[in-house]
Amino acid sequence: MLSILGQLLVQRDLSYQKGDSHVVNIAGRQRMLSQKLGKAAAVLQAVGISPDERRRRIAELRDVRTLWSDSHERLKYGDPALGLPGTNSLAVNRLFTAIEAPYRAMLAGVSQVLGEGSQRDDGLPEPARQAAAVAQVLAHEDGYLQTMDAIVSQYDREAEQRVLHLRWLELSLLGLMLLGARRGRCFRFSSRRASDSRHVCRAQ
Repeated sequence: MLSILGQLLVQRDLSYQKGDSHVVNIAGRQRMLSQKLGKAAAVLQAVGISPDERRRRIAELRDVRTLWSDSHERLKYGDPALGLPGTNSLAVNRLFTAIEAPYRAMLAGVSQVLGEGSQRDDGLPEPARQAAAVAQVLAHEDGYLQTMDAIVSQYDREAEQRVLHLRWLELSLLGLMLLGARRGRCFRFSSRRASDSRHVCRAQ
């Protein structure tokens, strides 16, 4: 019974560890994606960029924004298909609260860079509005990166704590099983001695 319980607990912790790897990887990717958003937005302000290149960059920016914003929501609320549990600790939730302002500012800025709701007749965003939007994205990029670094570090610490807990659990279960086996041997030995004593008494 103890062995079965131990295996169930170990399998549960192993499942958590598998989820931890997905969470840490996606959280780390968020830093890269936010930097990519800033760079892609800034390129749109380059002098002499052709309309075709501008459209290509806008399409790229749109794809990056989608992945970035989707991953943000999945880290917060989980996604079973990606192995994201969505069971963040209180410390992680506090950091997500702190990152919400720069995240929303960058997201709104990227939407304006893309010209959503403010396009000219040729389908491109207004230059002045786009320049202000790029400045907004870049202004909040550092704040976002610093807090996301803290989130990744917190995920890492919690993953390491679960690994240590799993090792402690395995050692504890091993100790209990060895203790149970020793007590079982002592009980059988005592039973044999008691049985031998009864036989001797009967013989006398």
